[in-house]
Amino acid sequence: MASYILYNEEFKLAICRTCKVGLPSENVIRHMRHFHRESWKEHGKEIKQHIDSLILTPRANLVKPEEIREPINGIEVKIGWYCGVEGCSVASVSEKYLKDHCRREHGWSVAKEKTWFTCHLQTLLGHPYIKYLYCD
Repeated sequence: MASYILYNEEFKLAICRTCKVGLPSENVIRHMRHFHRESWKEHGKEIKQHIDSLILTPRANLVKPEEIREPINGIEVKIGWYCGVEGCSVASVSEKYLKDHCRREHGWSVAKEKTWFTCHLQTLLGHPYIKYLYCD
């Protein structure tokens, strides 16, 4: 049932077409049963067969890209901020979080030039496994 689950070959990741979020391999069926009850009631057997046919990367083995890249099809793109300090790859949808990060980790203060910048972000997996990656 590809109309419910999009498969990303690069990451071997199931993506919920409705929620626009990647799903941990261990939780794809649970996500469908819990968040899409009507669809599951109507097409559960077919959805399960489709999910079972996919080769999925376990959550623990999923590697977040560090480089700026094209957006991943099917996953929501959000406006966020990234740390501009060389060698740091921290990003967030919360400007306050980035400001606090720069203060705590890089010694930023209001007397210094701002070191975080606006960008587009995606996350391979939703809450509680969010790790943002930059997309162009």
